[in-house]
Amino acid sequence: MVVTTLIPLAVPNIKWDTISIDFVVKLSELLGFNIVIIIVYSISKRVHFILTHTTINEMRLFLHHM
Repeated sequence: MVVTTLIPLAVPNIKWDTISIDFVVKLSELLGFNIVIIIVYSISKRVHFILTHTTINEMRLFLHHM
């Protein structure tokens, strides 16, 4: 029998330190938007949905909403 010790991940020192970002693109345009950016905070699973369009800089948009 093999026993494996689980090692928990370190808790981040600041909020929103560990995130994942997904882009849903090439959507039908609705009210001028055709992209959804999904940002998930890994610890609490809190989610931000950002509607945007193809001509905007994603990093600037991300920093504006955070």
